[in-house]
Amino acid sequence: MQVRLAKIDADAEASLASKYAIDAYPSIVAFKDGSKHSQHDATLWQKQEIRAYAAAVTGEAYLFNAREVYNGARFNFKIALRSTPLPGSARQMLYTGFPVVLLMLILCPCCCFYCCCSSPAPKKQKKKPSTSKSASSSDPAEDEKEGEKTGKDEPEKDDDEKKDD
Repeated sequence: MQVRLAKIDADAEASLASKYAIDAYPSIVAFKDGSKHSQHDATLWQKQEIRAYAAAVTGEAYLFNAREVYNGARFNFKIALRSTPLPGSARQMLYTGFPVVLLMLILCPCCCFYCCCSSPAPKKQKKKPSTSKSASSSDPAEDEKEGEKTGKDEPEKDDDEKKDD
């Protein structure tokens, strides 16, 4: 990848600034195949961001927008790290591990959603009616009601059996 950079003073070259609609300083205007490809405000950019932008411009055209989004997210992460009270070595390690941090930010909500929302609700077990009379029930009226519910009443005694009693 070979990229040529040129520095132009937009105050001295006002015609160029108006031709390419430069409204913020510093700005980067990228040309590809002789025509204007893209333009970006580079106010806080450093060497890494300029290289990433040049790589996005010289890369495949269909990947330019995706690379721009990724580079923008990485740059914002870098700015956020600068405002933390972490020592420089910890910030550098987090900045280097940005792809892992980004992956975790994407996967954690997906895993939580899959785990919490896609599992079936626990099944409620139906209570089976007991066929035997409850030993704990001391009320005979309840025993009769249970017998009516189950449909199992004591068989009635025949006339012969009544006489024997």
